[in-house]
Amino acid sequence: MARRATSQNLEEGPASNVQLIRARITDYRSVEDSEIFDVEKDVTCLVGKNESGKTTLLQGLFRVNPVESAGFDEVVDFPARKTRERKQLPADKRIPVVRAIFRFDDDEMKAIQEELGPKALRSPEFEVVNGYRNSIRNFTLPYNEAAVVDHFRSALDLPAAAAKALSGARTIADLLDALDELDEPPSDANALADRIRGWRNSSLVLHLIDKYAHPFMPKFVYFADYDTMPGKVALPDLIRRRESGELKRGERALLSLLDMAGVSPEEFKDSDQHERLLRELENSGNVISDEVFEYWSQNTELEVQLKVLPPEAGAEPPLHEGPILQVRVFNRRHRASVPFDERSRGFVWFFSFLAYFNEL
Repeated sequence: MARRATSQNLEEGPASNVQLIRARITDYRSVEDSEIFDVEKDVTCLVGKNESGKTTLLQGLFRVNPVESAGFDEVVDFPARKTRERKQLPADKRIPVVRAIFRFDDDEMKAIQEELGPKALRSPEFEVVNGYRNSIRNFTLPYNEAAVVDHFRSALDLPAAAAKALSGARTIADLLDALDELDEPPSDANALADRIRGWRNSSLVLHLIDKYAHPFMPKFVYFADYDTMPGKVALPDLIRRRESGELKRGERALLSLLDMAGVSPEEFKDSDQHERLLRELENSGNVISDEVFEYWSQNTELEVQLKVLPPEAGAEPPLHEGPILQVRVFNRRHRASVPFDERSRGFVWFFSFLAYFNEL
């Protein structure tokens, strides 16, 4: 692939019990229609020629449920050759880009059935659509509202007259109205009515989305080669742009790397206290090495070193302003170090991704 990218589940609240199983991308950059493709449960690799659309597919999937804010811009992202066709669409017409099919796992289905009944869903699969002109994702779940109403009604201990009053309800709204009209509703009927009112808009489908579909969907991370961490940075410039919120992903990864060691860029600026600075650099390098090389097993002879250097003569901005923080990788076997960004692309990408993922 021209670029490496990864998607990963982030446990935000409940663990992810929803699996992406199929997807389709339409009218997004170089992809006019990918058609439906399967996403395997364990490992999926996109293989193809350069410029064949692999990156576009990954970026589209990322936007289904991104860990960071990421949307679609129809002017920038819509296929250029179809611009006239796009402009002829009504202004309020939503244009889908990503159709993603997810599947609840057995534990999640069991939880839904325990709350809403054994026939609450006709299938464990549901669809999420996102696209241009509306940042709100559309969920389509194969729910059986009448079956849920039957389940709720059967669980109530009602006198004959009350049971008859509820017998005609086929929707949650009808059931709630019938419960409200009971003259002397029993406690379980009141509890059920309060429960339904606790759902967003007292809606079954919104309850399924809010409690089961959305919270358990995997969060997606997109991290490409051009997001990799810089091998050296001017600390004053890094600090200024951190304060102004202008950092790139790779620079955020570098800050996360320092955070692994419990230090901040400011702690490396005081070059007058040489012994303290040297100890901070050594300690930080050791901690980072332990974290990174726990996962990078290809070469166990490597360790991370941090160096604080003055700017080189004639350096271009922003590296003209010191001190300069440089990340180096020391090879114990060869007893030599090289700048971080001169290592293999695979190592640089993995190292940067791990630091970025640590921040997330």
